[in-house]
Amino acid sequence: MVQKEKKFFKLVNFKKKIRSRQLAPKVYDMTTVAWMLKPETILKDNFLFDDKVVGFLVPKNRAVDIDDKYDFEYALLLKKKIFIH
Repeated sequence: MVQKEKKFFKLVNFKKKIRSRQLAPKVYDMTTVAWMLKPETILKDNFLFDDKVVGFLVPKNRAVDIDDKYDFEYALLLKKKIFIH
């Protein structure tokens, strides 16, 4: 997960315990819709978040994470527009 700081995103690294969801800061899950990097960033740092990272919000129905057969079937149903969003 990432957290927005001004106009850039940083990996979440909470050192203190969060006692309730309401007190937790707003965080975002990363999706693999698209990644654009300068090759020298990866070659130099060997890590995506060592440089300034800009992100954009992707609607949930446009970023289905397919990890297993169930997710794949759900994505097919979304494509057929069986579910209403």
